[in-house]
Amino acid sequence: MPVAVGEVDKARRARRFELASWRRANAIRLDSKGAASCMRAHGDVSVAVSTAGQAHIGGGIARCGSIASCPTCGPVMRERRAIEIDEACQAHLAQGGTVWLVTLTVPHSCTDAFLDVLDRLQDLYRDTFSGRSGRQLRKDLDVVGLIRAWDITYGVRNGWHPHMHVLFFAQGDRFNGQALCAAWEAGFTARGYDYVPTVSADFRQVNVTDGASGYVAKADGGWGAGLELARTDLKRGVGMTPQQLLELASTGEARWVRLWAEYEKGMFRRRVIQWTPGLRKRLGLGEIATDEQAAEGLAPDEVVCVLLVTRTTWNRYRQAGQLARLLQLLEGGQLPDGVYGCTGDPP
Repeated sequence: MPVAVGEVDKARRARRFELASWRRANAIRLDSKGAASCMRAHGDVSVAVSTAGQAHIGGGIARCGSIASCPTCGPVMRERRAIEIDEACQAHLAQGGTVWLVTLTVPHSCTDAFLDVLDRLQDLYRDTFSGRSGRQLRKDLDVVGLIRAWDITYGVRNGWHPHMHVLFFAQGDRFNGQALCAAWEAGFTARGYDYVPTVSADFRQVNVTDGASGYVAKADGGWGAGLELARTDLKRGVGMTPQQLLELASTGEARWVRLWAEYEKGMFRRRVIQWTPGLRKRLGLGEIATDEQAAEGLAPDEVVCVLLVTRTTWNRYRQAGQLARLLQLLEGGQLPDGVYGCTGDPP
């Protein structure tokens, strides 16, 4: 018998909570910032149950807001960021502009430390697209804004492979991928590196397509632009994603734990997704969601009921590693002790 989609989603959610519990229990060894307090209730917790039987956690809890490392906050934040990126692409294309998706990489080997490769790539990106020369390059290519996102994979043979996906928002017809490649290579040479940089030649144009779920800004031959930049946790390829690495680290095997700790340290306070200042205003979009708002996610459109879980009850389930179980009970209409209706009266 096939498994219902909702059951698969709930199984994945349960696994994310399990990984979060492991990360929290090992926060000191991993030097995980925010893991110890993530999902802890600081007041009564509101939980909305949708007509589809899905629970949405509202206010009342602390969220670490780590899009890179947290297995509970990260996927929710990425989904919100993907929607924001798609909105930007659609707005710019509607204004008559063009959007280009470019992947930027640098050489690496299995002996390179994660932080070293990250800094190498970030420095080159800053050299190429910031400062006086970067502003001139953007002007020459009629680029009015950028959205840049990190994508990290790890391979046993070649080590850490951080790369960037960048959306270039251009006007007119002067955007030139070859000129951008030349600027990227020139920056590499200027820094004195003695090897040739690798820049993806796959400059894909983003268009709006009318799909089953409505209009989507989609790169030619690929995913939607928002998914490409923000939902790197869903990708499966040659290298392991951080989520797959976390799965291995949770087994306790020393080499995977060490690699995961190296990843957490490298990504701490690093902007995973970054917009050019003023781009949203130029596109007529409102303020971007804060990390805390993004970690909460979007509330469901149709709600059956809103329940309140007392702080004590929520934290008791959290401490026992049973938050997924609690949500399943609420989705099934079962209300344990310490769960009340939205008015605060016992149901």
